[in-house]
Amino acid sequence: MIEGYRSRRALIRGLLLYAQTHADAGFRARAEDLRLRSLGLFERLLRDRREDIGHPQPERAIRFVVMLIARALENAVMSDEGGGMSSGDFLSHVPETAGELSRIVIGYLRVRATERPRALSQARR
Repeated sequence: MIEGYRSRRALIRGLLLYAQTHADAGFRARAEDLRLRSLGLFERLLRDRREDIGHPQPERAIRFVVMLIARALENAVMSDEGGGMSSGDFLSHVPETAGELSRIVIGYLRVRATERPRALSQARR
């Protein structure tokens, strides 16, 4: 996800600005609906691992974590500095950013340590 935002930063920024400032309220509502539906897919991935989540309110925690990551990435795309991390551009350091966001998600959701299959993208490496 981070790599997609990094590699398509100008396009995503333009789309976000266009959707947020469009004169037609119906268009803005439809754009927001599409954004929320795409985030819903990410939520579903986390819900599929619900048995590994130790947070006392897992559904609420999943939704919060998804919105947190979405806002962090949107902020990085919209800012002139790419996210404004003091050590450099949030989007330029994909492995480090992914690691930090993963730690936030795992810690907040209280993910229990279990053996997980590798993602397809990792299995091909």
